Amino acid sequence: MISLGAIVATQAATSWPGKTVVMGIAALGIVVAALGRLIQDRKIRQVANG
Repeated sequence: MISLGAIVATQAATSWPGKTVVMGIAALGIVVAALGRLIQDRKIRQVANG
């Protein structure tokens, strides 16, 4: 079963404005994930250092 999100993303990607938006959201997601990981690492180090 294909997820609704994938269908919407594919539809949006066929139009240029939609493609830009999808790429922007994807980039934002990657940045947020990276920041979240960094913050998590710092918290773990703080706990480890006590």
